[in-house]
Amino acid sequence: MPPEFDLGWAGAALSASMRLAPVFAFAPPFTLLRMPARVRLLMVLVLAGCIAAGQPPVDPASGAFVLRAASDLLAGLGAALALQLAFAALGFVGRLIDVQAGHGLAMLIDPTTRAQSPLMGTLFGLAAGIAFFEMDAHHALLRVLAAPAAESPAVLMVAGGDLQPLLGYLGLVFSSAFGAGATVLVVLFVIDLSIAFVSRSLPQMNVLMLGLQVKALALLVVAAASTLLIGPALVAVVRQAIAFAGG
Repeated sequence: MPPEFDLGWAGAALSASMRLAPVFAFAPPFTLLRMPARVRLLMVLVLAGCIAAGQPPVDPASGAFVLRAASDLLAGLGAALALQLAFAALGFVGRLIDVQAGHGLAMLIDPTTRAQSPLMGTLFGLAAGIAFFEMDAHHALLRVLAAPAAESPAVLMVAGGDLQPLLGYLGLVFSSAFGAGATVLVVLFVIDLSIAFVSRSLPQMNVLMLGLQVKALALLVVAAASTLLIGPALVAVVRQAIAFAGG
């Protein structure tokens, strides 16, 4: 006889997939590289089936399933938002560095989003993605997504109507992101001041071309020399994202 289909497990798996889908569809670092939609869908379904094995079954035709799926979707959107804000903060700081270094006109085309991305912001994002997997943050994220949706900070924040945790998270993640580019920004600012004094003393000098060359070289040297300072800041951004997601 063919094995019986467990309808309760299927409902739990479908509900869990509502929590996993926003993360794999919209959240970095999973969106940093192009991945076929079928592969993403297969990963979501397999992980949802594994998570459902340890959760209470639910009938897909019941009202409890609708409430559970809604809370799971909200928890997944909260986790995706946490990662999106973390990587967006790094992209914002990278954009500031590009403008300060004169690279504002040189933009990269992101093959995933088909949008223009800042040079340093792209490097920061890729470095944060490496740090994400190197520090086993993907395992911590899976534990967060496997936890009951009622314990998710996003669900608690919406239920309580308090946006203070989100504002606090924004302050933490942006301060850590600025820590990753602080050394480069300070050096470029000092170079701008020096070039401004030189332009006042030697008006006939082509300050624009000189400044672009000097700042481009300084960006490469300072960014390479401050790698040991950038790494801990990127790790801090990833940890804060996982903590806000519920880890």
